[in-house]
Amino acid sequence: MVFYYSSAQLETNIFPTAGGKPDAPPSPTPTGGYDVSPEQLASITRERDLIAFQKSGGVKRLAERLKTNPDKGIHEDESNILERKNVFGSNTYPRRKGNSFWRFLYDGCGDTTLIILMVAAAALLALGIITEGIKGGYDGGSIALGVIIVMVVKAMHEYKSSLKFQNLNEEKQNIQCQVVRGGRRMMISIFDIVVGDVIHLTIGDQVICFSFLVISVFALVYTSFVNQVPADGVFISGNSLSIDESSMTGESQTVDKDHKSPFLMAGCKVADGCGTMMVSSNPK
Repeated sequence: MVFYYSSAQLETNIFPTAGGKPDAPPSPTPTGGYDVSPEQLASITRERDLIAFQKSGGVKRLAERLKTNPDKGIHEDESNILERKNVFGSNTYPRRKGNSFWRFLYDGCGDTTLIILMVAAAALLALGIITEGIKGGYDGGSIALGVIIVMVVKAMHEYKSSLKFQNLNEEKQNIQCQVVRGGRRMMISIFDIVVGDVIHLTIGDQVICFSFLVISVFALVYTSFVNQVPADGVFISGNSLSIDESSMTGESQTVDKDHKSPFLMAGCKVADGCGTMMVSSNPK
């Protein structure tokens, strides 16, 4: 179920002011001891209503509701991190399941050359049996067996290549980012990020390094994953932080991030500067 909020609802439902009462139906009930629900957090990035966000107290008030600190981050004990994952979700996406071996074998059956060979083998087999009996079908049977072996070997090769590509892709996506937990900076996987985390963003922080023999492959990995904003969040502080949001908005110009434009979206790239952000929502 998806919840949509107007500007007024965002201000009153997510961050109610003193004495204020929302006119709209009540928002989803916050869970886990936090004063804000996952649906309400998701609406912050979706709505991007700066006026309502600032009137409600901005980053400071959001940090209080998420039980985090803009400078020291969340507590680093495992129970706190696990609770946040259970309440707000983990920073992962559903992974597409690869094709099975039988799928590759089925696709291989559509090869025109193999179809012609199979038809020729069947015709030769039938003709040999009719004219010479069982012994006459040896030639056609040999050709059919050879075609089947080729199809199986080809399917096995493609299946193994698919598995290797999936493993490589998982390693590429396992970006290391710098967070602050308990007042200490540390490097963690992008998949271990939780709501409330304080993340440092700067050029070069999230470069993936692999030992490839082919330099062009390394360059492809580098340009695809460097400087990526790892999760949806809001700007805390920074110095000339500029974000490339073309992957989300389609606009080629970079966007300067400050307290006048604090919303950050996962998947965007750091084009210039440095800064810190607070994670406000995870995909699941």
